[in-house]
Formats: sequence, structure tokens, C-alpha cells
Amino acid sequence: MYDNMMIAIQWITLVISVIASIGINYKKRFSFYLYIVSNALMIVLFVSQKNVAQVFQFGFFIGLNIHGLVKWKKDVDAHG
Repeated sequence: MYDNMMIAIQWITLVISVIASIGINYKKRFSFYLYIVSNALMIVLFVSQKNVAQVFQFGFFIGLNIHGLVKWKKDVDAHG
């Protein structure tokens, strides 16, 4: 059952990431939120596997997505 849950998390994150990538191509801010959710799920997966390097990598990606959200908001506010 545990393995099935981990496989499900992988597929869910794949679908979320693909939707987020399409959204980014259309300059949709919701994509950053989707990436944050996807990356958080990947952290859960890699913590369960004790894969510290991947946990840090996806934690860094979450930070980049938060930065992107803030930057896009400032750009929208500045340019209307």
C-alpha cells in the first residue's frame, strides 16, 4: 500500500507540473501555486526515501516559485 501511495504521488505531481508548465507559457500566476504544491508533494516523496539532496532541490524550487510570484506581482503592479 505504501508503494502504491508513492507511485500515486509521482503521477499526481507529474500532472500538476504539466498543467503548471502550460500555465507558465500563457503567463498565468496560478502556475506558481501549482508548482509549489507539486514540489511540496515531491518533498514528501523524497523525505520518505531519505533522499536529502532531492529534498533540498525541491525546497529550493519552492523558494524560486515564491520569488517568481512576488516578482510577477511587483511587475504587474508597476506596469498595470
